[in-house]
Amino acid sequence: MSTPARKYDFAFSFLTPDLPLALRLADALAPLASFVYSRAQENIATRDGMDVFGTVFGQESRLNVVLYRAGYGDAGWTNFECDVIKSRCLNEGWNNFVLLRTDKSPVPKWVPPTYIYGDFSVMGFDSVVDVLRYRAREAGADVRKQTASDYLAQLAADNAFEQETEQLSLQPPALEALRNNRGRLHESIERVIAEHARPGSGLDGEAGFGQGVFGANLGGVGCTINYHNPYGRVTRGQLYIRFYDQPISIPGRRQYLSGRIEAVSEYVAKPIRTRALGWCWELEGHPRTSDEVAEFVLKELVRLSRSRASDSGADADA
Repeated sequence: MSTPARKYDFAFSFLTPDLPLALRLADALAPLASFVYSRAQENIATRDGMDVFGTVFGQESRLNVVLYRAGYGDAGWTNFECDVIKSRCLNEGWNNFVLLRTDKSPVPKWVPPTYIYGDFSVMGFDSVVDVLRYRAREAGADVRKQTASDYLAQLAADNAFEQETEQLSLQPPALEALRNNRGRLHESIERVIAEHARPGSGLDGEAGFGQGVFGANLGGVGCTINYHNPYGRVTRGQLYIRFYDQPISIPGRRQYLSGRIEAVSEYVAKPIRTRALGWCWELEGHPRTSDEVAEFVLKELVRLSRSRASDSGADADA
């Protein structure tokens, strides 16, 4: 039986927090065609959304890729898209479906227990891309091996993009994007700590910004985030993220008489520009949004806090 023609090799369905990931995947999978709603606004704006998304996920895609996290399919457009995707699976089978978990939420009950899903907590980004290419080929996509000409064309495009980035890095929009990204990073950390470290919660925490330094304490450990750029060009800046095994003085908040303390670990995030995310951060060799950097910082604070509590318990037992 011949494989029906499809407009898209992949159609991505996701909640807003996973938009950056969907864009990164779409770029990495090129030249295979991907549908991500934010890049199809000209086709959506003047048409009925249900008609557009119903056609894309119901007929025009080879593979429907669900980036799954808590809340997906509960309401809004993902609820509608989920119904279309499930209906197609019931009619055509599950070969047109891919589920990739982006948080620790249990796999939804409507997914068959024998279905093998992907999980970003255990799979690297490149591995996921390879799996999606393989699945696309199995679904009839023309996934040809890249030639030397393809590599040279990509190299030329990458060099042109990097040159454009350097030209833009001294201009006001880049500087504004940097300020917004730093503000978003600080706000995300402060909001989560304030949400969970309330009076009576059993968790001590605080965060604040002052004199160019952002500080946060959680469960007896601390963190500072300091941006440094003596050169002015955005791409030459560095964001120093330092962790401490004791609380630090928070600007405008509590002061600790601890003198100078040494960081137990340090990470450096650099401002970069990518096709998928625009101006963002590079941390541990990967592009990340400010929300993703905030998630990294909070998880490290939790890890250090637990380690400190465990060490204190061991000392008490001794």
